[in-house]
Amino acid sequence: MSNVLTPELRTRVEGALWGQACGDAFGMPNSFLKDPLWRVKMEGGPANSPYHAGYDAGRITDDTEQAQSLSDAFARSSNTLDYKFAAEELEAWLDRVGGAESLAVGPSTKRAMARIKAGVPIEEAGNSGTTNGAPMRVAAVGVWAAIHSYSFEQLMIDVHSSCLPTHNTSVAISGAAAVAAAVWAGINGATWEETLEWACKAADAGEELGTWIYAPSISARIREGIRLVSTVTSERQAAVILSEVVGMGEATAESVPAAFAAAAFANRDAGVAIRIAGNSRGDTDTVAAMAGAISGASRGAGDIPAEWRDLVAKVNNLNVSAWADQLANAR
Repeated sequence: MSNVLTPELRTRVEGALWGQACGDAFGMPNSFLKDPLWRVKMEGGPANSPYHAGYDAGRITDDTEQAQSLSDAFARSSNTLDYKFAAEELEAWLDRVGGAESLAVGPSTKRAMARIKAGVPIEEAGNSGTTNGAPMRVAAVGVWAAIHSYSFEQLMIDVHSSCLPTHNTSVAISGAAAVAAAVWAGINGATWEETLEWACKAADAGEELGTWIYAPSISARIREGIRLVSTVTSERQAAVILSEVVGMGEATAESVPAAFAAAAFANRDAGVAIRIAGNSRGDTDTVAAMAGAISGASRGAGDIPAEWRDLVAKVNNLNVSAWADQLANAR
């Protein structure tokens, strides 16, 4: 079934996808550096990068590659995301990047994929995944739900399906649900206050899904992260708060609130949100990708520098318009 994207809807859909990809690429060189540089343009992976040494400027990472894999899974599904197709597409991505030994693979995804290969049922493989592999790729689910006018309840079903193969835990689903709901609400034209309410509602609902594992409340930490950055006035001060107080690590309970805080400080200007998150310290590519998707969904891609978009498109052979059409037409 095909869905025609109106110009207004396409602007926000492509804003979310460009925000994801450009945030990923901009944050890539600083990822997990002890002393990250303050960057204003796309740069390559430095020699001392633990994961991305030698990457070309503008190259995306697993964050966006896995979002594309989810999109491929939607193309094979009917009406709602089939988690078995999601698992197969993630496994195909894993093979493309060199398998479990690749530095491109996060810890929870690596562990779950190994369990699936060993014969563990998909429904059980991700029952210990708490890191941010699910939230980092879930923008595609929010885009899908918005394009197809899905309800909040339908959105939550697809969020859970996207998490299930690798991150089927309460905290990971909570974080993924918050990001997906923010993208869904933003594309639907919600105000920031409305978007935040939907995101927190989704986070609380996600806590009731999957294998329960203790973690701080994602919704409470989102609100606190936003409060903390509201006390400063400069991008560099906001980056310090993200790095040193909110947390920018691989843990979902750190990185998702940090992404929302960056988007809030930037007033949903995707370029600013990406720059703040990408110049913090920690999992900068993932947080910048989520902050970019959340912001871009609300205001479109116009806030993201055209030179960023041009470089990311060229380096990764990425056609965001075609990606948007894939999500619109697959059902």
